[in-house]
Amino acid sequence: MKTRIRKIRLAVIVILLSALGVLSFRSYGQPVIGILPVGTNVNSDLLSEQQWQSLSFQMQDLLVSQMQKTGTIRKLSREHILLLLKEVPSPDPENLTNEAYKIISKRENLNYLLRCNIESINVDDKSVLMPIRVMIIDGSSGKKFWEKSTSITREISKPVLSEHLLLNDVFKPSLSDLMPEIKGLSY
Repeated sequence: MKTRIRKIRLAVIVILLSALGVLSFRSYGQPVIGILPVGTNVNSDLLSEQQWQSLSFQMQDLLVSQMQKTGTIRKLSREHILLLLKEVPSPDPENLTNEAYKIISKRENLNYLLRCNIESINVDDKSVLMPIRVMIIDGSSGKKFWEKSTSITREISKPVLSEHLLLNDVFKPSLSDLMPEIKGLSY
């Protein structure tokens, strides 16, 4: 009877260790990256505040889908960031400090954080100029690991600007241009 119990215990341990090995192998060498909300602090009457917020969510979803093969990707909402930073006086999810990045990374077990900001937007007839900045922050130090700013000029099909048009005709092609460089980084 005692040998049977030992065999069962041994079998359970072997199963647990093999499962742990499979899980470790799956994430071994791949970074865990948190995607922060896209900053859209643009002073523009082109879209309402709700439309800019909706566009920010859609852009964040696009970033998450584009980064999937880079590692384990986690989408972080503004509300979740505020909860993670509840001890920090007056946290601002749009303007995080190095210490805030470190706190978020530690609590979410992230190696890196990706932040994208739309700096401004200018429309001239059917031409749209939208400078964006993409940063990857090292979670352990809270400092910039990589950063690139680019000005996006795109011709749009309609003179009236909409969320859909900005996302598909301006942001998505620009992000596609940056993705090979982001995916090629040594994390």
